[in-house]
Amino acid sequence: MSRITLFFLTALMALPAAAQTGRPEMLDDDRIMPHETQTLQLKVDNMFFFKDNEYDGNVQKGYSLPGVWIRPRLTYQPTRRLRLEVGLHALAYHGANKYPNYAYQDIGTWKGSQYQRGAHVLPFLRAQLKLKHADLVFGDIYGQSNHRLVTPLYDPELDLTSDPEAGFQAIVRRPHTRFDAWINWQSYQFETDTHQEVFTLGMSDIVYYNAPHSRLHVYSPIQLLGQHRGGEQDTIAGNSVQTLVNGAVGLGLKWNARRCVLRSMGLEADVVGSYQQSGQLWPHDAGVGVFARASVQLSDFGLHAGYFYGHRFVSLYGNSFFSTLSTKTPGTEFIDPQTAFFTADYAHTFARHYTLGFSFNYYYTDRRPMRSAGGDVSLSNARSAFSAGVYFKASPSFVLKRFGAHRRHGH
Repeated sequence: MSRITLFFLTALMALPAAAQTGRPEMLDDDRIMPHETQTLQLKVDNMFFFKDNEYDGNVQKGYSLPGVWIRPRLTYQPTRRLRLEVGLHALAYHGANKYPNYAYQDIGTWKGSQYQRGAHVLPFLRAQLKLKHADLVFGDIYGQSNHRLVTPLYDPELDLTSDPEAGFQAIVRRPHTRFDAWINWQSYQFETDTHQEVFTLGMSDIVYYNAPHSRLHVYSPIQLLGQHRGGEQDTIAGNSVQTLVNGAVGLGLKWNARRCVLRSMGLEADVVGSYQQSGQLWPHDAGVGVFARASVQLSDFGLHAGYFYGHRFVSLYGNSFFSTLSTKTPGTEFIDPQTAFFTADYAHTFARHYTLGFSFNYYYTDRRPMRSAGGDVSLSNARSAFSAGVYFKASPSFVLKRFGAHRRHGH
C-alpha cells in the first residue's frame, strides 16, 4: 500500500466526515434588497492578506503574497428590481511600486514599459436586474469563489490575486437548484491586434435532492468551464484557435448537526475532466481525475482532508497540486499523479461586516513518474508542501442619501 493511501486513510479516521463547507466569508451578497430602493450608498469591500506558500518538489514554485485589494463603489437602486454600481478595484502588493498592465489571473508577469504606478487599478461597473426567478448581471459579475467551483477547477487563492470577472451572468435560485452561468471576457481584441481574444464560459449548478437545511442533505454539483482563445482579428502567425474545457460532476452528503460547536459534517466526491477541443496548448486532448474530501465545521473552525488522482487531467484555473502539468517546470507532466491534502481554516465575523481569518494547507504528493518536455521519463520524489495565510476582510456600507417617499432606516 502506498504512503499516500496510508496518509489518506489516517486522515479520514482522525477527521469526522463533512461536506464541502466552502468559505462563506469570501462570497459576495448577490441579492437585491427591496429596502435599499431609491437609496444612494457607498459600499467598500477590501481584504488585507498575507499568504506564504512553502512548496518543495516539481509541482509549483513557492512564493509569498503580502498585500491588499480594495473595491469602493457607489450603488443606487432606482427600483426594487434594478441596482447600479460604479467604482474601482485596486490591488497593491507590499514592496511593489510598478504593476504590469494586463488582465491579472494569478501572479502578474512583468511586461517592460507597460505598467501602472502605485497599484493595479481597474474601473468597476455593474448593472443587476432581478427577474422572477433569476438575476441578470452586466459588467463586473459575481465571480471567483462565488461560482462555488471545486478546487481542481478553481484555486481559492485567486480571490486574492485575480481581477474581477467582467461580462454577463445569470443566477437562478429555485428550491431544488442554484444555477450560475456566466461569460468572463478576459482579453478584448482590436483590429490588427497582436494578441488573441480570450474569454471563459462557465456553468455551475447545485442540484438539491432535498432541502439544504434538512438533517441529512444530499446534493450534486455539476460544473463546466471553457476557455476560448482566438478571434478573427488575430494577426499572430501560427496562433491557431484554441478551446479548452474543464468539467466536474459529483455527489455530496451533508449532516447538519445544529449543535453549539459542531455545525455540520459530510462527504463529497467528484469526477473531473479536461478536454482540448482545438489547439495544442495541452499535451493530451482528454483527461480525467477523481477528487474526494471529508470535512467538519466546528463553529468558526473548518477541517478538511481529501485525495486527488489524475490521469492526463489538466486544470484551467485550479490548484496546481490537482493537475497533471507542472507549473514550476513548463512542459513537464506527471504520469497519473496522486495528492493527499489537509486544510484547517478559521473565520470569525463580527459587527456583520468584518471577518478575521486564517488558513493552513498541507499537500503530500506521491512518488510518481514524470515526463519532461523532451520526452525523458524519471521518477519524482514524494514531497510535502504547505501554505499558511492570514487575512482581514471588511465590507462596510454607508447611506449617502435617500430619494423620494421610500425612506427607511439603514445601517
